[in-house]
Amino acid sequence: MNIVSFGRSRFGLFEIVAEQNFITGSFATVEQFEMKLQQIGLTKSNGDWSDSLFFVSDIKPKNAIIDSDGNVFVIDCYLEFVEKDNL
Repeated sequence: MNIVSFGRSRFGLFEIVAEQNFITGSFATVEQFEMKLQQIGLTKSNGDWSDSLFFVSDIKPKNAIIDSDGNVFVIDCYLEFVEKDNL
């Protein structure tokens, strides 16, 4: 693993940015990316994606890799559970 950078997240947490060599492919197009997110049941609102259990932010095509079989792998995002009271 190669460390590319480090810094603080929007939540103030220390984070390390590393290159990964486990998934090979290319960046997903906007169409491929959004179609995959819709297929798994996420809905887009104000640039973020969510369903009844998860809220996903900072998720965009440049944070996803598509492999030769058409599988989309999200490699960088923030995933939060939706609070039960908000269901």
